[in-house]
Amino acid sequence: MKYAISLLSLLLLMGTATQLTAQKYGYADSQKIIDQMPEVKRAQAQLKTLEEQLKKRGQKMLVDLQTRATTAQKKVKEGGMSPIQVRQEEEAIQKEQQALAQYEQNMIAQLQTKQQQLMKPIKDKINNAFKAVAKEKGYAYIFDLSSGFLLYYDESLDLTDDIIAKLATM
Repeated sequence: MKYAISLLSLLLLMGTATQLTAQKYGYADSQKIIDQMPEVKRAQAQLKTLEEQLKKRGQKMLVDLQTRATTAQKKVKEGGMSPIQVRQEEEAIQKEQQALAQYEQNMIAQLQTKQQQLMKPIKDKINNAFKAVAKEKGYAYIFDLSSGFLLYYDESLDLTDDIIAKLATM
């Protein structure tokens, strides 16, 4: 009886070990996939357009600030401003500088938010394609080559083209 239990345990253990080694592993290059997606190119174009609009507004704010500072300096040299007016103008210019700095920070945040908003559905689509290819081809794991964590890979396990093909059907 003891022998039968030991034999059964050994067979179960061997079956589990065989099952673990039978898992398929693959990899794909997500950067290559992203580079080939038209959705990414459209998102990048939208981001560039937004960035240009925001920079244009920031440039206008900067030019207005420089003009105001130059005009104030000219008036001070000509003696056309009282000390109180000089102080008031300096304070106004400082407020404009702060507003410009705040605008630049907001611009960066706005661009980052827009990028995340545009890229989320694309990333979700890529993840769904990874999952679909893994299930269809029986892979337990698919690693991302572009993340840099693979130290060695067998090129025959590259699923990048399969994922790109899957994206074309989604």
